[in-house]
Amino acid sequence: MTSEKGCFAWKTIVHRKPKIIEEVIRDNTYPRPTVERLLRLREEILRGTVQPLAAPAPDVEQWNALWREFEDKTWLEPPWYFAEIDRLEAVGYFQRGPLRSLDPFQKSKRRQLRECIDSLGAALETMERIRDRQLRFENLLHASLWGNRVELSKITV
Repeated sequence: MTSEKGCFAWKTIVHRKPKIIEEVIRDNTYPRPTVERLLRLREEILRGTVQPLAAPAPDVEQWNALWREFEDKTWLEPPWYFAEIDRLEAVGYFQRGPLRSLDPFQKSKRRQLRECIDSLGAALETMERIRDRQLRFENLLHASLWGNRVELSKITV
């Protein structure tokens, strides 16, 4: 649950999501209405109540049906999964026009990839030397879990 103060889910809502929204605004050259939607979403997460999706999208009715249970509740009341999902409609991801299907995290992903490309290359070379398929799988699984742990460690309070 997102309501347990100090837990990962709580930190995600209170600290991580607002920072991610700020990063998305900083990394993209969105038109003013898109920036305003993102700022409203940030404010909604920090001080408001969960609002239904407003922009047209292929599955908006299904998501809004699920969200109705949390309508008019703060973002610290839904289960973590619902609160964690990205609200891509805020950046026009599903709407017709120049922003359709543009990844708001593209610059961040590329920056992170550049920062770790040497380490990734070394890890791949090491994996290629492991001939036992089971051992290779286990090493890849551990590396994946370690990468997730590193991502989670970026949360600061």
